[in-house]
Amino acid sequence: MTSRGFNVTAFVIGLVGLAAGLVPILLWAPFIDTASFWLPWSRPIYDPSLPLSVPHFVQSPVLALFLRPFGLLPFPVFAVGWTCLAGVAYWWLLRPLPPAPRVITFAAACTFALNGNIEWALAVAAVIGVRRPSAWLVAAFTKVAPFLGFGWFVLRRQWRAVAVTAGGGLALVAASAVLLPGAWPAWIGMLRAFGSEPTFGGPFVPNVPLLPRLVVAVAVLALGTARRQPAVLALVLLLAQPDLQPWALGYLAAVPRLLTPASGAAIRLPIDGH
Repeated sequence: MTSRGFNVTAFVIGLVGLAAGLVPILLWAPFIDTASFWLPWSRPIYDPSLPLSVPHFVQSPVLALFLRPFGLLPFPVFAVGWTCLAGVAYWWLLRPLPPAPRVITFAAACTFALNGNIEWALAVAAVIGVRRPSAWLVAAFTKVAPFLGFGWFVLRRQWRAVAVTAGGGLALVAASAVLLPGAWPAWIGMLRAFGSEPTFGGPFVPNVPLLPRLVVAVAVLALGTARRQPAVLALVLLLAQPDLQPWALGYLAAVPRLLTPASGAAIRLPIDGH
């Protein structure tokens, strides 16, 4: 397959994926996941007694340390700022597309932003992480399983990048353990408890358990690495998403940036006449 053919195929997948998530998210309560990242000081950071279906913080102590100060804000203020940040991220991710498909995909992406989960952050991290591998720590300290995408550097035997990222990760773990005593055991215990809960699905996302999805993700990553196609990292993120929901399709917003040459040239489609 030619480079242009691959680009167009990946763009179509991204467009359909983003648009497919539009209807179920519009029918879902807005800001439902936004509440999971708001950490008011009036309650503990972690509550292992709550199931996944109830919005509450389930990310690592590293992210908790970063978000904790924002818990001083009223929730409506936090929700608006969080949503706007996600919208800016999606616009940046989709900017390499021609104007018409950019507007269409951004309209769909806004529904993901409205939901409030952090697929946008992991998508941005994947794009930046192609050249700055430590950005993949965003995945390691949030969704965990999508950190599988960092295997890109292992398969390419870029051991310096692996060592620097590992060192940075350990430093963040140590700092958060000192500043938030007891948080790491609580979080790890919560992850173990969640391991027994069913994986969610939706009308556009089949309810497939995580383990077989990870097997497929490894195969996709290996194939993409062999062909030097970083755009597969967006699909790896999606396949490795622990709780598969329609808005997880927001990972595909990383496709345009991952296909963009280092020069920053925009993606061209056959309709552009080139």
